[in-house]
Amino acid sequence: MKRFLRPLWLFGVGLLPVVFAFGCGGQPTNQIFVRVPTKVRINLKDYDQIFISKFLVKTDYEGVLNDTTIDYGAELQTQIRNEVQSYVNREVIAIDPAIVNELNPRKRRSITAAVSATEEMKEKVKGLKMPNLKFWADIEKVKSWVKAYIYPEIEAYERDTERVGYRPLTLRGEEEGPPRRALIFGVLQIRAIDRTNEVVQESFTQRPGTRPRTFAAGFLKMDIRVGLHFYVFDIDDNRLLFHEFREENEIIPGTNEMNLTIYYGMMDRIMPQILSAIVPIYINTQRFILSTSKGE
Repeated sequence: MKRFLRPLWLFGVGLLPVVFAFGCGGQPTNQIFVRVPTKVRINLKDYDQIFISKFLVKTDYEGVLNDTTIDYGAELQTQIRNEVQSYVNREVIAIDPAIVNELNPRKRRSITAAVSATEEMKEKVKGLKMPNLKFWADIEKVKSWVKAYIYPEIEAYERDTERVGYRPLTLRGEEEGPPRRALIFGVLQIRAIDRTNEVVQESFTQRPGTRPRTFAAGFLKMDIRVGLHFYVFDIDDNRLLFHEFREENEIIPGTNEMNLTIYYGMMDRIMPQILSAIVPIYINTQRFILSTSKGE
């Protein structure tokens, strides 16, 4: 007698009764948990140099306490850079544009980027105001804005640095050309309102199967909404490779203070949806191996 293993992928619990009723026939099974990577939509491995800008941050707090020393734009830049860095296996260059520091002054806990703003750009952006939120949904306006205020910082870095650049990725037999360059940039929106003195019911629309909760007036609670515009550009073609906007909101009980713990909790729900376009995201799934016997 010989025994063999026949693998079968099952997606969804609803299929299990059907499979066991008609396919298994009471045969022994082994259940294995595996992590399957998603397929990226934009392959950053095709680019020789990848820059990531410090992100712009637009905040609006109503009655909410906030740690003014936290630089959320730098936190987000570092978080995404680490993810991309581990995937492309080459240096992802962090830049600190003058326009970002003009609109979001550096905080005490700011992380120093590899490329700092030039004096020329510092003078150019003085007095500029933050564009309104509708601006960031207009791709042509965003492309022009990035070309005017961020690309010059990259050009200055490459012109002045004495670093040895990466060898361009070229196919065998082709002439070597200038390196292909990509830019990652975005705008983070945070809106938080103190709802302590209100009766608020939370529906948890993003969490199917969870019952609504009602918080009584006088109980500390904060209504927070976090949104992220995320862009990936081909610098040399001034072409938008990818744009996505994701938003999450939640009633946070027991506090009326915004902090890094709440920020990362919200970003844990946003980032997988954003980053899956440029780096593989591993999804936990199950594999059932059915063991059957067959006569010789």
